[in-house]
Amino acid sequence: MLKVLIADDSALARAFMIRCIQISGIPDCEFFEAANGLEVIEQLKESVPDLLITDINMPKCNGIDLVKRVKANPKLSEIPVVVMTSAGNVEQRYELEKLGVTSILSKPFTPPDVMKIAGSLLGNNDTDTEGEW
Repeated sequence: MLKVLIADDSALARAFMIRCIQISGIPDCEFFEAANGLEVIEQLKESVPDLLITDINMPKCNGIDLVKRVKANPKLSEIPVVVMTSAGNVEQRYELEKLGVTSILSKPFTPPDVMKIAGSLLGNNDTDTEGEW
C-alpha cells in the first residue's frame, strides 16, 4: 500500500488533494494528514511515506523549512516531494528546485493537474483524464 502524507493548514485543501489522488486510478493509497510542518516531522519519526505533498505557507514550520529538513536527513532525502504554492515567485521556485523538490504544483490547481503529477510519481502512467470532469 502506497503511503501519501499531505501537509496543508487547510483541511479543505488536504481533502481536495486526497480526492484528486483517489480518482486518479492509483490503487491502494493510504493517506496521512498534517496541518503544519512540525506535525509532518513528528509523523516522519513513525513512518516514511512514498510521497510527501506540502503547502508552502503553513504555521509553525513552513513548507520550505520542512523540505530543507527532509532533504537533509539521509533516511528521508529520497522521498519525492511535491510542493503546492500560490506564489509566482521565480526566486522561490528556484530555491525549491535547488532543494531537490520533485515537482511544484501551482495554486489554483485542477484535479487533472494533481492526477498527472501523482500518477507519474506513484506509478500510474495512464493519467489521461480528459472528459472525466
